[in-house]
Amino acid sequence: MADELIAGRYRPLGTIGEGGMGEVIRAEDTLAGAEVCLKRTLGGDTRSALVARMSREFQAGQMVAHPHLLSILDLVRDRGQPVLVMELIRGPTLEQLALLSAGRGLRASGVVALGRQLASGLAFFHRWVGEKHRDIKPANILIEPLEPRPLERWSMADLEPVPGSAPTFRAMIADFGLVTGAAQISRSDALPPGTARFMAPELLDGDGQATFASDLYALGRTLECAALGVPVPPGPEPHPDLRRLLGDRVGRVLNALLAPDPAARIQSAAALEQEFIQIENASAPAAAADQGGPRTYWRRALLADILRICDAPPESGGRVVLLRGPLLSGRATLLRRVAAIVGAPITAMRATDPHPLLPLTRLARSILAQTATLSRHQRARTLGADEAALRMLAEIEERDDLPEEAAR
Repeated sequence: MADELIAGRYRPLGTIGEGGMGEVIRAEDTLAGAEVCLKRTLGGDTRSALVARMSREFQAGQMVAHPHLLSILDLVRDRGQPVLVMELIRGPTLEQLALLSAGRGLRASGVVALGRQLASGLAFFHRWVGEKHRDIKPANILIEPLEPRPLERWSMADLEPVPGSAPTFRAMIADFGLVTGAAQISRSDALPPGTARFMAPELLDGDGQATFASDLYALGRTLECAALGVPVPPGPEPHPDLRRLLGDRVGRVLNALLAPDPAARIQSAAALEQEFIQIENASAPAAAADQGGPRTYWRRALLADILRICDAPPESGGRVVLLRGPLLSGRATLLRRVAAIVGAPITAMRATDPHPLLPLTRLARSILAQTATLSRHQRARTLGADEAALRMLAEIEERDDLPEEAAR
């Protein structure tokens, strides 16, 4: 029945797609009041390999939380059948986008914008899961626009940022079902890990093992598809004219990803992300003088950067992010959004503040005052290694050498 709940909680709203591994449906979470995406096997298929793959995908997804990795929310059972609960993305896959674009590929700026986001997500995945994805391809790349639109109104051109502005989309890597399991890859596996043309040459010789380098090769072939506007690489070898199509610098990066020898490739997803950041910085036009109007693209551009800082493991002394920008650029709005995402305290300061650390010292004094009645043991458990830094900040406001205005 259409109104029957899945796992006693999720109300089906429609099918998103079907494949050999199962179906993906849109559903309403009746407890949270939000829409989610459900993946389940077709017709109650409970083959051990499929169930194990869904279990691996859930376990890997639970280990990461990143803007460019699809969020895995839960794994439930419905009539004995596993159902994976995921974040609902209202946008196409990169494969769908390529099919809609009919061979119209991305220019260099679009490849850089897309590649930077995917490299950021893959770097986080490699570092914190410590495994290989093993199935990076356009069908597993989701594209979420800032403003939802019907699928037929999409094209590859939507991924190309306007000069001087941030991208208007978020790209996410999905499908973590092949991250663990058999160490060796074989095209004769019951569940072949990856599409052959996205697999690195070392994986196709019969006994190759998946590595971080093979993930980078697959990402390179995915970006090659985006540049050519095709869902699958046209041949087993990388396109010979990537430098001509994308320019020397971007073409060189893709060729380095697609080197037959793993040792000759860019050595990590983090290094790849930095390559794209350097290209973006080198090609960014000089900022126009601010005329007092809101610059919303500035907020979008910085949000991913700030979240990447917050996602990284903190040093023993904690972390402070100082954010500045032009008048009316929306710093307070951005700070509130970051605070809501990472659950961290925030404070704001004006450029006219006589002493820029005073807002931080007031925050430190407030935190110390709230914990002053606790025992030494309780205070140590609450503040941890941050107590010494908080006390140093709190003492700044009491120094005699501050200007008179700063002490008010």
